[in-house]
Amino acid sequence: ITSTVNIPISRDREMFILGNVGRAELLYTATGTVSAGIDIDPQSLRFTVVGNTITVQLPAPKLFNVVFDDSSKVQSLTSSWIAPGADAIIDMQHEAQLAAKRQFIEGACASDILNVANIKAQDIIQKTLTNALSLAMANRRPSGIPSSIPSVEVKLSPPEEGSCKLDQ
Repeated sequence: ITSTVNIPISRDREMFILGNVGRAELLYTATGTVSAGIDIDPQSLRFTVVGNTITVQLPAPKLFNVVFDDSSKVQSLTSSWIAPGADAIIDMQHEAQLAAKRQFIEGACASDILNVANIKAQDIIQKTLTNALSLAMANRRPSGIPSSIPSVEVKLSPPEEGSCKLDQ
């Protein structure tokens, strides 16, 4: 899921007894993509065979990453004469990037990204295994396998509690 967000960040400069003597305001515009899916590690898949049916249990879906588009950047930076220094500006940009990442994830999760990933994975695995079995049966019928093509059932695991988060 791809989205764009605008993140305003401001920081005041405080000086001992004088208090607030300056301010910097930054507007960061970010476009990013959140990806999710099923980790198809052979050890995470469970296969069972009953009669002429092969059942595959998929692992739970998870978020993989958040990628910022090259167009993500500071759109504007305004500051007063005694504004926070360059280090503070860099910190503000980093803070804006983290806020954008959180908003991307929240939006993707609100769009049900994990369940969508689950259904897409089920469809892909179902078609891939069915086609592979059809080809295998057409080319060579191993001993012990019935003459008809086995049916494939792909079962989903629900998203795990708290899985709609990505470590910062």
